[in-house]
Amino acid sequence: MDESRFDLNIISKYRAPLYGISIFWIMLFHGYAKNLVDYSFGQSWLQWFYEFIKVGNVGVDIFLFLSGVCLYFSFVKNHDHYAFIKKRLARVYIPVIAVFFIWWFFKSIIQHSGGWTYLLSRLSLMHFWLTYDASVWFVSLIIILYFAYPYIHDFLFAKGANPEIRCVILVLGALLMNHILGRIWPGFFDGTEIALTRIPVFIIGCWFGKYVYEKKTLPYKNLWIALAVIVAVAFIYICFLGVLHGVVRRYFYTVGGIAWAYVWSLAFAGLDQLRGGKGASYLGRFMGWLGGFSLELYVSHIMLNQVYRSFGFYNEGWLPGYLVVVALAILLAFAAYKLTDPFIKRISGKPRAA
Repeated sequence: MDESRFDLNIISKYRAPLYGISIFWIMLFHGYAKNLVDYSFGQSWLQWFYEFIKVGNVGVDIFLFLSGVCLYFSFVKNHDHYAFIKKRLARVYIPVIAVFFIWWFFKSIIQHSGGWTYLLSRLSLMHFWLTYDASVWFVSLIIILYFAYPYIHDFLFAKGANPEIRCVILVLGALLMNHILGRIWPGFFDGTEIALTRIPVFIIGCWFGKYVYEKKTLPYKNLWIALAVIVAVAFIYICFLGVLHGVVRRYFYTVGGIAWAYVWSLAFAGLDQLRGGKGASYLGRFMGWLGGFSLELYVSHIMLNQVYRSFGFYNEGWLPGYLVVVALAILLAFAAYKLTDPFIKRISGKPRAA
């Protein structure tokens, strides 16, 4: 490969560490957003780190962009819609139910908070769309996107079609849909915009997957690296200024998610090079390990944080307590991954991808 060209496939090469760093960033963000942890620790010189963590929910946009990219890899190899949906639903439902069932059963039946109706709504993983409870909104969204993906793919890459133009049409369609919902059904849109405004970044990932899969490269490598870094840093700085609000800010996260996907990939590649050909860096290995069970980790840390906040040992803003939650979530997620993996393989018929 020409070393002077920028390799779009780098996000595929480092997809496991990317999933890992994204979920780690999201967990730190939830410490700030839900538990009010001050990551500056009262020190002005650490304010930059605090601001960095405050935009950690962009990790979700990285997730969705990568999901669109990776789904292309899977679907182009096997165009069977039914097999695709079956595998993806198993990949979501089995781990989420395994992690959350006991807690949801305890809340709904033991604590009499909603009863069997609440429990069944939770187990359907459609609770978010019905009640706007955003605790596991990402799962509710990704299921819908999995169902939609084969049709998005077929529309984008139909014979004789121009994928770029069709991608623009789909993104504009998503924006128009959200605008109409906000006008005619504002209650629903306000309750679900955290998910609906992330649809464009997924669509872009679906389109971009073709070029990553084909290992396309771009000339002027250093220029593209500089552009990715500048956009990623500018994203954080603009968020820090607070000039964007509401839906516009949500859409802006699409730009941040794509830029940071490449910046993190370049960072992992740089760390690997520093090892002088001795393999992946220690950070890359650790994040790659987390990335292998990132969905399980996403739901585990949400569930355990709910448990933590529901009982008397919760202290608002207490970092050590939240770090214990994160550590326990990693252990629980890894156990859930190991326990559910055989069932997922049996249903899908093939080994799971990271």
